[in-house]
Amino acid sequence: PVLSANTTEMYFIFYNCKSLTTAPAIPNGVTNMQGAFEACTSLTVAPAIPSTVTDMAWAFTRCESLVNAPDMSKATNVRNMFGAFSGCINLTTGPRIPSSAQDITNTYSGCFNITGTVEVPCTLTASFVGFNAEIVYYHVDGCHGTCGK
Repeated sequence: PVLSANTTEMYFIFYNCKSLTTAPAIPNGVTNMQGAFEACTSLTVAPAIPSTVTDMAWAFTRCESLVNAPDMSKATNVRNMFGAFSGCINLTTGPRIPSSAQDITNTYSGCFNITGTVEVPCTLTASFVGFNAEIVYYHVDGCHGTCGK
């Protein structure tokens, strides 16, 4: 599939599309990716996340074939990552949580195959939805996080 360059909302757009293996490029201008690829159990390739995205809640939840997380190097405005990768049972790499993130509850819940380090921004403190570093580590299900610079 190809998304129009004018797309701004991807709210559950490919939800439960079990035959989708490669996600389309996400156009600049998209702000809401909530549930965009949820339950796309055959998805193996995730698109890069553009700087305009602010909401990734449940974006890749239960993408069981996904091994590598999307490139989030430009995702500097993401605030909501609630459950973004939960249930991605084959995910081996997790992207650095952007410093703009305010809610990362259950971002990597059930991602027991992640290796290496999941970087959590130092700015995610009690002023952001009541989380502190100890609780953040709990929400990545035992994966060891580090305070990224």
